[in-house]
Amino acid sequence: MIIAFAAISVYATVRYPYSEVTKWNDPRNWTENPTSVPPAWVQGLIGRALPETATYIAPATTKANLTYRGQTALVTTVDQLLIFNNNYDDTPTNIIISFAVQYSKNSPSIIVTWVKPDGQKIELANFIMERGVGEPPYRDMTKDLYPIYDAQIRRNIAAYLKTTFNLTADVDPRMVMTVLYGTNQSIHGSVPFEVEKGQYRVRLSLQSYNAANDFPVSNPTDDVLSFKLVTTGKVYGFMGTDSLGRDLFIGILWGAPVALLIGILTSVISVAVGVFLGVFSGFYGGKVDNALQRVTDYFLILPVLPLLIFLSFILGAAGGRSVWLLIVLLAVFGWPGITKVVRSLALQIRESGYVEAARALGESNPQILLRHILPQTLPYAFANIALSVPGFIFTEASLSFLGLGDPVLPTWGKILGDAQMGGAAVAGYWWWVLIPGVCIILVAMSFALLGNALDRILTPRLRRR
Repeated sequence: MIIAFAAISVYATVRYPYSEVTKWNDPRNWTENPTSVPPAWVQGLIGRALPETATYIAPATTKANLTYRGQTALVTTVDQLLIFNNNYDDTPTNIIISFAVQYSKNSPSIIVTWVKPDGQKIELANFIMERGVGEPPYRDMTKDLYPIYDAQIRRNIAAYLKTTFNLTADVDPRMVMTVLYGTNQSIHGSVPFEVEKGQYRVRLSLQSYNAANDFPVSNPTDDVLSFKLVTTGKVYGFMGTDSLGRDLFIGILWGAPVALLIGILTSVISVAVGVFLGVFSGFYGGKVDNALQRVTDYFLILPVLPLLIFLSFILGAAGGRSVWLLIVLLAVFGWPGITKVVRSLALQIRESGYVEAARALGESNPQILLRHILPQTLPYAFANIALSVPGFIFTEASLSFLGLGDPVLPTWGKILGDAQMGGAAVAGYWWWVLIPGVCIILVAMSFALLGNALDRILTPRLRRR
């Protein structure tokens, strides 16, 4: 399991570099993803083909330009057609229609029409583009349409229902998807909802009028530069999404190197400090031993988690919160228990015969400490490094769960904290809670098993049992 998590950590840092992960907390990077949807593999469990997120781009071959010179104006009409097939058993959660146009002095009219497989046409939008900034021509003027949120589009759909089916209905976001994707019988409500499968078309029309003398007919300025449709599905990726549409696969992947970094590095630092102080205290004894043991006792009685919460909050308010600060804070409170055990070992070892022999041969105290006493404590240190990792991982997860971890990096604890804030347990978003929770348990369990095995191997007394 440790090898697997190490491999995942390497893959995460290569596949998603730090520059990409820093975008995790910016909602603008996830606008095209569905929110709070399960992983794609749940389709195999429920036996239905649920829509997945897809992007369709209109090819240049579907664009038709028509420009002619009237008596007083140069009339330009540009039509572009986007075609896609839908064979899913349900509707997407949302659709996003995006386009970019360029035009000269006068703002053109934009008409967006939705054409269903049976030929029914629904005019979603009919508006005039806003005037650009600066001097014309205005290039790369972009626009995004969100039908389930756009009040004007919903009014247009209500008008379509009235004229086509003589239905008067309050068009809410769910009704928008029903009208755009449902069969006529489903729209009437005479049968249970059923998706109309087949080939859909979305037509974008640009119409403009410019002074006839401004441009030659052969070189019109007004044009459609790009046209695409994004359908956000009801399942996404391998691990689903959260309430902001973030791909949990990226967060879970990056949680592995962060957990290993915090757990292993903090454990190494705290064990190294604890072993050094324990050996030093037990070997020299006297006033040195008394002073170190009183300091150790004070650290042992401190309420560690409340102190960590307090310090993380104070330092975070000062803008200094990071994963490195968290490692330092955990290491500061992680050494006292190890110091106590190593001190008792050092007290026994310094009375051994080979230590007395070393003294008789004229070795100095630092030489005896480094050559004869410290090596005897290393088996315990190695086992304790592995055994300490789960505790530090759980502590980091607790702080991140409370929002006191690194504000940039996604961690398993932070994902669980976001799930708590987003009401995942109440809403039944099991993938948002279960996957990071299982990852924390597995990585902690793997180091606990490793530490237990090392303890038995390096301690003969335990191995005999």
